[in-house]
Amino acid sequence: MAKITPSQLITEIRGRISGGLAQMWRGRITLRRDHVPANRRRTLQQRTRTIIADLSGDWDGLTDAQRNLWENYADDLPTDMTGFNAFIRNNTVLLYADHPDLTQTLVPPSSPSTPYQPSGFTWTYDSETDRWKASWTTPNASGTYVQLFVSPQAVYSQRAQASFFLAATVVSTGLCIWVDASGYPSGQVMRARLRAVNTWGEASTWTTTLRAQKA
Repeated sequence: MAKITPSQLITEIRGRISGGLAQMWRGRITLRRDHVPANRRRTLQQRTRTIIADLSGDWDGLTDAQRNLWENYADDLPTDMTGFNAFIRNNTVLLYADHPDLTQTLVPPSSPSTPYQPSGFTWTYDSETDRWKASWTTPNASGTYVQLFVSPQAVYSQRAQASFFLAATVVSTGLCIWVDASGYPSGQVMRARLRAVNTWGEASTWTTTLRAQKA
């Protein structure tokens, strides 16, 4: 954060200057640089397309028996879906999770067993560690995982909010996820939501989106 000492010629500066925000702080003029995150939406889209393309090829390599298992599994789902779509959906969740326990599966579970939505969800900012913290009370089982998706909300402009991106996937027994806030300016509001997933790639519905502001 740049600092400018006021003088007889410069006593106050406020507003946007060269990609930053000038403001007064304890009698000093400060200039905060805007945080410019990477284009995560484009990266996510490219990665998703790659995963789907690879999985489509893997589907072609399944045996007839394996495909029949997916078709039977899809028939038991509450939504209208083909075996191919169920295979793509579940494995996309697994591959996108970036967790060593969650790997591609060639066969589905014997019947749908979608995990319950996380409950007791809280989302706060901790000024001592300069981190955001997501906590939950359930699920709390070794075979279930919790994913945290976050989205930085525009601070000093009316620009559209950024898309949600995966911050972490952890075993649900950890009951919390920390997110580093050091790369964001004071006043940054971060949105967050959770979902639970299992080793079959089945995912719960999303929790309510919560917001927390960096001090």
